[in-house]
Amino acid sequence: MVSYLNAKPIKTIIKLLVLSWFILLLNFPLISQAIDSEGEIESPVLKITEPITLDGKLEEFVWKNAPEAKSLLYRQSERTDPSQVETSVKILYDASNMYIGFSCFDSNPSLIRGEMTIRDGDLRTDDSVYVLLETMYDRKYYYLFGTNIRGARLDAKISPDGSIIDPKWEGAWNSAATLTDSGWTVEISIDLKEFKYEEDVNKSMGISISRVVPRLDTLLWSGPLDPIFNLDEPQLIKRIDLIARRQAWSLNAYVLPGFKTDEKVGLKGGGLDTTYSPHKNFSSSLTVNPDFATVEPIDEKINLTMFELNLQDKRPFFFRDTHPFDPNLSLFYPRRIDNIYGGLKFQGKSGGLEFSGITTQTKKESEIPSANFSYLKMNAQLIKSFSISITASNKLLDNQNKGGAAVSMNWNLTRQIKLAGQFFLSYGDFSEDNTASLIKLHFDLPAFYLHLGLKRIEEHFWENANQVGYILDDDRQEIEVSLNKLFSFNHLGM
Repeated sequence: MVSYLNAKPIKTIIKLLVLSWFILLLNFPLISQAIDSEGEIESPVLKITEPITLDGKLEEFVWKNAPEAKSLLYRQSERTDPSQVETSVKILYDASNMYIGFSCFDSNPSLIRGEMTIRDGDLRTDDSVYVLLETMYDRKYYYLFGTNIRGARLDAKISPDGSIIDPKWEGAWNSAATLTDSGWTVEISIDLKEFKYEEDVNKSMGISISRVVPRLDTLLWSGPLDPIFNLDEPQLIKRIDLIARRQAWSLNAYVLPGFKTDEKVGLKGGGLDTTYSPHKNFSSSLTVNPDFATVEPIDEKINLTMFELNLQDKRPFFFRDTHPFDPNLSLFYPRRIDNIYGGLKFQGKSGGLEFSGITTQTKKESEIPSANFSYLKMNAQLIKSFSISITASNKLLDNQNKGGAAVSMNWNLTRQIKLAGQFFLSYGDFSEDNTASLIKLHFDLPAFYLHLGLKRIEEHFWENANQVGYILDDDRQEIEVSLNKLFSFNHLGM
């Protein structure tokens, strides 16, 4: 006989999943606003497809729509009354060029100075703007670009310590500037192909931006880049990301007809997978009745231990475009989940906050009712050296919840000393002896390191947590120590 789908539970699950996804999409503008509000900290650049006319006027709509990039602006510490010369910076890029737009306000536009007209002349006595790039393929040099109100161009290669400046280097770039009632505006276009940028690959670049106002900035220059940049200052170079070309929507559907001789054709199977990524920092996926029967089988392993093997899940929905789960004490182990009616997953970031989640509904099989498995993780970078994360997983079966939650922290005390800790609490059939904790101390030097770890798992922690996660069921307390010292010997030639 033909095996037909049980339509009633599938319709219910589809409605729940679509409703959840629809709510998520309706609330995405709030998520996007949060991302954009923090975008200046992460990567305040906008990818465009429409062309830019390089006239120095910043009149295209994309300039008005671009985020502010003031976080990349290097501020001269000795400038007197900086409020007189507020500066707006915006950055665009397309398949081949990066565009930097400056809106240079001046409380007294009549004092704007521009006299230099020759190529690679010293622009520091003129009102001028500068861009300093650090590329990933060539870490030996910074690349300097500068221009003034008269369109004179200066470019050079500079060593990171500033000891070598090569003005003979001539990059592929151009600029245009124009006077306004409140100051002047500049457009700079830099050919990214010269820095090996490819549209189909994500790229990260270092950048710093500066504006020099001769009447306000110190004229007691102590170096060849003063007062443009001080290469000795920390955080001078900040990172921006140039993301690969992407599609916001994708949809894949399948149907499996089934029939036998003298019987009508019926629908034996069908489903769909769709993804939605409206922003570079957010993506989501929805699957309905996925066909796991076509997935590559898991590699067979012989288990000679008393513990359950940790096997890699090869089902695309559980591993593709998903952040790796905690390898130490994993609260989510997809192999616990059998065939599913459908699932929803998402991940994104906003400023120093990263979040990801997944929820699935399993199919009812023989005497085993349908169950819901969910996982959520949020990580917050509170300061540069300290982050904290919260993780939770849950299995809902017959109106009973089982699973676990964890709080983790990572603290880089110095470049050599790192401290990490985790505390776990499980819930379910056991309400006592249901916690676990982990603490690690790392001390690393070029020729020496010491790693010290302490792990404690209470008796019933794994029995609750393993309803969703993967915890080795050997109730234990451990101290882990790793010590290494490298010795080098100088070989003398004969």
